[in-house]
Amino acid sequence: MPADETAAAGRSRMAIGPVVVAACIGLLLGLAVLGPLLRPGVVLLLDYGDYPVGPNPRLPGSVWGFTPGLTSRGPVNAAVVAAFQAMPWGAFRLAPFVAAPVVIAVGFGVLFRGSHLRTAGASMLYFVNPWVYERMLAGQVYLVLGYALLPLLLALLVRSRESLAAAVLAGMLLAAAVGLSPHYVFIGGLVLLGCLVSAVLRRDTRGIVGLLVASVAGVACSVYWLLPARQLVPRLQELAPAQLASFRAMPDPHLGLLPNLAGLYGFWRQGWPLPKDSLPGWPLFLATMLLVIGIGFGVGLRSTSRPLAFLLLVLAGLGLCLAAGDAGPTGAAFSWAFDQFPVFRIMREPQKFLALVALSYAWGFGMGIDAIAARTNGTAGRVLVVALLLVVPGVYTFRMFWGFNGYVKPSHYPASWAEADRIMGSGRERVLALPWHQYLPLAWTQGRVVANPMASYFSRDTIVGDDAELARVESQARTARSRYLEFLLEVGPATRSFGNLVGPLDVRYVLVYKTLDWQRYDWLWRQSDLRLVREWPDLALFENRTPTARAYAPSARLEVEDWGELVGAAARIPLLDYAIQVDRAGPGRVRGAEGRITEGSSQRLAPSAASPVRYDLGPLEAGTDVVLSEPFDANWRGSAGSAVDNMGVTTLVPVGATGDGVLHYERWQVVRAGYMAGAAGAGLLLAFVLAISLLRRNRSGDP
Repeated sequence: MPADETAAAGRSRMAIGPVVVAACIGLLLGLAVLGPLLRPGVVLLLDYGDYPVGPNPRLPGSVWGFTPGLTSRGPVNAAVVAAFQAMPWGAFRLAPFVAAPVVIAVGFGVLFRGSHLRTAGASMLYFVNPWVYERMLAGQVYLVLGYALLPLLLALLVRSRESLAAAVLAGMLLAAAVGLSPHYVFIGGLVLLGCLVSAVLRRDTRGIVGLLVASVAGVACSVYWLLPARQLVPRLQELAPAQLASFRAMPDPHLGLLPNLAGLYGFWRQGWPLPKDSLPGWPLFLATMLLVIGIGFGVGLRSTSRPLAFLLLVLAGLGLCLAAGDAGPTGAAFSWAFDQFPVFRIMREPQKFLALVALSYAWGFGMGIDAIAARTNGTAGRVLVVALLLVVPGVYTFRMFWGFNGYVKPSHYPASWAEADRIMGSGRERVLALPWHQYLPLAWTQGRVVANPMASYFSRDTIVGDDAELARVESQARTARSRYLEFLLEVGPATRSFGNLVGPLDVRYVLVYKTLDWQRYDWLWRQSDLRLVREWPDLALFENRTPTARAYAPSARLEVEDWGELVGAAARIPLLDYAIQVDRAGPGRVRGAEGRITEGSSQRLAPSAASPVRYDLGPLEAGTDVVLSEPFDANWRGSAGSAVDNMGVTTLVPVGATGDGVLHYERWQVVRAGYMAGAAGAGLLLAFVLAISLLRRNRSGDP
């Protein structure tokens, strides 16, 4: 082999080798935690959000710009749904959690420039800690993946002064973290801002330029969700400052708030065993880790890594104060920012800022272990000391290993669900799943409370409860449809026409899973317009015998005062025959609407939908009002103008004199333009990085 080829091969091995070793370290960590869960079945956790864990994954409405309207996760959602449709194996749903420690280790491998011992120590502490333990049990897949990107983001930001390619990649990585979870606008943004301030204070011109390039690249890759984000401001303003109390970090009963946060605890939601509850001496283990971390920072502050060490110390202090929210030493500033800046309200759960503390801890721990090993005499002594130090984070968060210490096991859906799904078949009409709870304790999930799994199990679109049932807190995904259904379920014992009342929502089937408070729905068995199709020991399936439709054209109009009067009217007339105006769309006393009802009829339409944002209903009579069963959204538009609400719940779109039956979701134009601009920006940036790499390779004489 010629000398230049030999040198090139050597450089390639030097570049790839540390990455491979780091990836293996991360994979071993992931298997140590998740190994027992990679068996047949599906792992259900507290709150997967829009993570498609069930056997029938679907794109969430936010991909198209529907309520709540944040499209940042759109590309991620599309990729995950496509992967899960291609790989139906239940354990494959854990792939992001398995990948997280691999990404973490690779990131630290790049940050430490191939030092295996530093990488192993940092990866161990950064992945195996109470913050990650609780976030994984909470099912916050996207938040954990964004957290996993932070070490690599920091490494690229540090190298941005050396390479424009690294700067561009850093910006793209920050945009990816924000795409996974919008909280990284502030968490990752603080890492970038800290690096920039550090470069300015050091008058590092090259560093400043590189970090500005990273910022521009991050914005360019985020334009896809920034363009349509204007609609989000009113919804963010709905997050009242009083909600801070509901999501406030939890103090330790003995040590208080800040020591608990320093131990990477404090998640506001309880419901699983905490490692410290079974480890009476947990502060001693924390103190041991902090000692090693202190040694690591001491070494860093006396070396060429001094700027980075100082930056991470500042980020750790800032992250700790911010994690305390309005109850910490910077509580007044936190409350002021929450009041004044609606965008900051996405951080209503401030303990997420501990990601910055964990990042700083991990770097110091990796540096500290390496320093201690270097000062230990003898190979056997070094191995023993390193092994003991690596064990400390493992013991500190011992419950995380081997399937979370047996707390979580793969689950299998009930056989009755599969039979009910077969009976209902596939179709466009919807299923209403009860009990109406966002979270349910299930016997087949070892009694753990999990997000209602019926949402993504059945072949048909399924409506489930979306109320977190927390005081002063309302989910941003909730719509008027949810509040309407909650009212109907509350007054259900006084009705006999529940099928008619949910017909305008295109609900063909009603399922009652017999868990929790299912007995409160016993009135469903007495409805005149519901037919009990089949009942199992744990499930009941009803079919709605009244007309339902995804889209229909009513011939008459009806005006009622509130939903209580609408319930009374439903006892007399088919609701699909009327365009219904509710003066006050909210609960009210159930009563009749005597003397104000004219005879009506309805044309049920069969829309051909090329996508969820466009319906082609064919030629319609001029002046027709078309009602869509979609939750009300003023962005729907017909030839005669924008939509108005029907029943205060669904969407009514007027058709003009031309009788054009094409309805489109107007906001999609902006959302689509954002996706196209974001894809173009990312493509150009990748091409730029590739061009720089090729140019550098040609200059160095590599083949």
